[in-house]
Amino acid sequence: MQDYWVGVRKRRTGIMSTLGTSSSHPDVIAELYDAGTDIFRLDLSHGSRAAHGERCRAIRAVDTGTSRPAVILADLQGTAFRLGSMVGGFVSLCAGQMLCLELDESPGNSRRIPLPHPEFFRLVRPGDEILIDDGRVRLLVMSAALDHVETIVLAGGYIADAKRVSVPTRTWPAALTEKDRADAVSAAGLGVDWLALSAACGAEGFAEVRSLVGTRPGLMARIDNPAALSRIEEVLGMADGVMFGRHDLSMHMSSDQLIRLQEMLFMKCSASGKILVAAIQQLVEPGHGVNQHNADPKTESEAAMAVLRIGAHVLLLSAGSASGAFPVEHVVTLERLIRNAERSIRRENNPKYDRMQEISQIDGAMPPRLNKGTQGDGDRLPVIEMQRRSGDLCMPDASHMAEP
Repeated sequence: MQDYWVGVRKRRTGIMSTLGTSSSHPDVIAELYDAGTDIFRLDLSHGSRAAHGERCRAIRAVDTGTSRPAVILADLQGTAFRLGSMVGGFVSLCAGQMLCLELDESPGNSRRIPLPHPEFFRLVRPGDEILIDDGRVRLLVMSAALDHVETIVLAGGYIADAKRVSVPTRTWPAALTEKDRADAVSAAGLGVDWLALSAACGAEGFAEVRSLVGTRPGLMARIDNPAALSRIEEVLGMADGVMFGRHDLSMHMSSDQLIRLQEMLFMKCSASGKILVAAIQQLVEPGHGVNQHNADPKTESEAAMAVLRIGAHVLLLSAGSASGAFPVEHVVTLERLIRNAERSIRRENNPKYDRMQEISQIDGAMPPRLNKGTQGDGDRLPVIEMQRRSGDLCMPDASHMAEP
């Protein structure tokens, strides 16, 4: 198995797109690749192994005959609470209504929703706030028992099957699950280039995954909750990269704390030769319907600028490319945002920056698929060249940073 490093001509930061309901068709995968996606993320929390196999084959097909390999990262679910199924696949909740979360796995409705996790009911307490689908729906626990909790809806909206449930005030012990073990072996068999798992699994979790999949693929430590943060030091020696879930962590800390954490993670990654991936939720206005998200595109753009200035090596589109009506548009927007940010950084760092070179790099339409050996033109979106690297996974010295 070859390792991949993102090295670029005009854009130094890579783009990772999450595949989901809106972006799993082979034609859409090809469009995402053409728009600038370098790495495709498979979220193993959703979908069957057969479906992920089809996605892998579609991804491998898009870079045939090009000079830019498409990289695949498979993200293990880990210890997570997810809703059961609902009648019709989703329900709509209104602020102020009562809602019961039950251990009973029968399909739910707007009055009761299944949550098939006994450990959840053992730990949650009255007064806790429950977040569904990364906080898009918020509940307040009024009473709790070992098989159900009664809640009131603080912020309503649509929720669908298998959406994630979290309680910011509670930290659950994390470990590899049987599903994670089986998914890791299956993903390695499909030839993925990276496996991501929560840093909360600790060194023992990373060692176990490595024993299951061998020396390849690379391992990415996912930082998405306080438990993961507390174990980052011990997993850095075993992980080949770090994936920073800013939106997930924002439920647990202030903006200032997030900024300091980003800077700390970048320094640690730079010192140890690890790749730093930062997640971005949404960059264009959401469509209407079940899959709309409440992330503010302006806020997310500002966050992307902040992590680019710190020095993130890859920006990950999560909800933006996985669901909703505009997966390709999110990638195009991020592509242009990265280029503009990097030109701005070069201007700030070098007063003699060539203004005519900047003007020549016009924001054009989506480029055609580039054949192997194509060097790219100034009036096209910048071309990222993904170069295969053998040996270790360390990055070239400061090659990801803006030129002085």
